[in-house]
Amino acid sequence: TEFNNLQEVQVEFLPLCDMPTTGPLTVILNRNEIYRGVPDCNVHKMIIEFAPSLARVGENTIEFFVEDGEYQLSHSIVKSELKSVDFPTYYFELSNEQFGNVTDKVQDVMLRLDFVDIVAAKEGVLLINGRQAGFDTRELFVEFDISNKVVRGNNAIKVKPTRTLEIRELGVWVE
Repeated sequence: TEFNNLQEVQVEFLPLCDMPTTGPLTVILNRNEIYRGVPDCNVHKMIIEFAPSLARVGENTIEFFVEDGEYQLSHSIVKSELKSVDFPTYYFELSNEQFGNVTDKVQDVMLRLDFVDIVAAKEGVLLINGRQAGFDTRELFVEFDISNKVVRGNNAIKVKPTRTLEIRELGVWVE
């Protein structure tokens, strides 16, 4: 999903070197040369933007080669910007009786997200009828009391993760 939505990708690093004694620096991404030259040593962070088509699904390899001299590369990072993704909206309905029980605090409306992966961090924002609630967990599921965000009749939930996230099940119930 991330690969299919790549809009812009760049490599950033600060080259520390001695300008008179260093030769060209070559940067290779997945066997494709994306930069060759002598950067401004010790001055500016290098930002090398490259076509998203040079990236691969899964693992990507970035290699740095020097012809002469020595470079120390610090503050290295790869940044990607994704195309705007429209996240699906899920709907549920509360009857007059259920909504009355929720407002009278007799019952609560609970939301549960069950995830596929127990290891990776899962974080993002839930929009319940336009009102935000954040989540950040490594657990297999997360539950919320959304009683103060619901309305009588039709209700809407949108999950906006900060990175690709697999949700096995999204459930809402009144208890």
